Amino acid sequence: PEVLNLFYQAFDKGELADGEGRLIDCKNVVFFLTSNLGYQTIVNHADEPEKIEEALYPELANFFKPALLARMEVVPYLPLGEDTLNRIVGDKLRRLADQIKARYHTEVELEDGLVEAIRSRATRSENGARMLESIIEGELLPPVSLALLEKLAAREPVTKVTLGVNENKFTGTVA
Repeated sequence: PEVLNLFYQAFDKGELADGEGRLIDCKNVVFFLTSNLGYQTIVNHADEPEKIEEALYPELANFFKPALLARMEVVPYLPLGEDTLNRIVGDKLRRLADQIKARYHTEVELEDGLVEAIRSRATRSENGARMLESIIEGELLPPVSLALLEKLAAREPVTKVTLGVNENKFTGTVA
């Protein structure tokens, strides 16, 4: 795409001209260009990181002009491992539990298997960790919210909230 040609100015001269001809100093600027280009190649070579750049270059060269690519440093982002994703899910669930505790002054229990269920759904997608938030908000929170609303509508006290998974469906029970 033509917009990429603008980077030649920034990389070679250290400046860019805007649409009105004003020069923008880029001498102390770092550009981060992110893309899913070559994603499958990165996944295929995740166990051999030393081979990724060599395998990735032909795909990048099909999109970027080789002259522009030569002016860039390619930094492939490797897929997150299960342990890392589990830690991220655990952190997100602890924050959610803290919010529920603060709002309802109640005990919150996270059942065994919940972290694994969320992580496994996220890794089924090419989006990896980005999916975690949407799984928690879109699949876990609705049953919890419904159970809380039913309890509050009945004017009953909330003494415990349990978040779990049963038969591959997220559950939220409120006592």
